[in-house]
Amino acid sequence: MGVGFVLFSTYLASLYFTLIFHEREKTYWNKEGEQERPVKNDLWKHILFLFLITSFIALEAHILVGSITVIQERFNISAVFIGIIILPLISNVAENLTAINMARMNKIDLSITIAVGSSIQVALFLVPLLIFISHLINHPMNVLFNLLEISSIGLSVLAINIVYLQGKSNWFEGLQLIAAYLIIAIAFYFA
Repeated sequence: MGVGFVLFSTYLASLYFTLIFHEREKTYWNKEGEQERPVKNDLWKHILFLFLITSFIALEAHILVGSITVIQERFNISAVFIGIIILPLISNVAENLTAINMARMNKIDLSITIAVGSSIQVALFLVPLLIFISHLINHPMNVLFNLLEISSIGLSVLAINIVYLQGKSNWFEGLQLIAAYLIIAIAFYFA
């Protein structure tokens, strides 16, 4: 549960940095010296729309989770492989395609931000939330990883940092990242 608190605190700090501190810094450095005004929207329409979309996604997730057992039995695939490789691919198709399009337009910073942003939200918000809920329902979840999982996380972070720090990429580096992903997928399939 302590890890959950650390991750959630980091998520809150990232929200503060992104929504408050970064906005103040951007306003301070505005070349025209004019403060940007927020666009006035009908808040209730947006909240209702968000609620409806969230409800549809929850229904879709329920159907997807219900079909995992069938897939496991029919294709003899482990639950770990499905959770680490297949579900992230399915659930992030739109983000992945957008990140690829941004990379093709040579906007590597935006591409990496899109690709990594949801992973950061899952790691710093969703995982702690699940840890807290699991303790509330008396079925504690832990975040203890085996050597393969830790190695995969470490190598993924290293690979994305190498691409990000260069500030540019090419097709061969993209191919190497895909190859690294496939190697990790194969390792989890046979683990």
